[in-house]
Amino acid sequence: MQKINVSEILLKNNIFNMKKGDGIAYLVFYIIIPVTITAVSLVAFPENDNISAIYCYISILISALNCIYDGANRWEEQKSIRNTKLFFMLFMTSIVATYCLVVIICIMITQTTACRCDWILCVYFGTVLVSFLDIGACFVKDIELKKLVSA
Repeated sequence: MQKINVSEILLKNNIFNMKKGDGIAYLVFYIIIPVTITAVSLVAFPENDNISAIYCYISILISALNCIYDGANRWEEQKSIRNTKLFFMLFMTSIVATYCLVVIICIMITQTTACRCDWILCVYFGTVLVSFLDIGACFVKDIELKKLVSA
């Protein structure tokens, strides 16, 4: 059985190429803003106004599509652990985007919000978990280097 090398998974195959600025930008634009928009939209969800309900899911869909676009641009030509992490993130985000699209179409056709299963949006936390690990690795690597230099 092959040993799993955590440092290789998190440091050498980092989706942000160990760039802290890239990790922070991803944290803000693909985690904090979309999760906040989704939470606020669903808390203030208009039960009687179908047009406003569609806007709620369109904002979530746009965030998911942006995340898919960003992940696709990070894809490498050769097989790698980085591509495996990106595939996982793209798959989870695609589920969210597909769900939003289905809900939007159902609301437009049936003029009701009966087709909602918002627990599906929790799938996005798989993407958040992978990205948090790689964002953390960007900072941990820097801390390790400082510790070695000061010793």
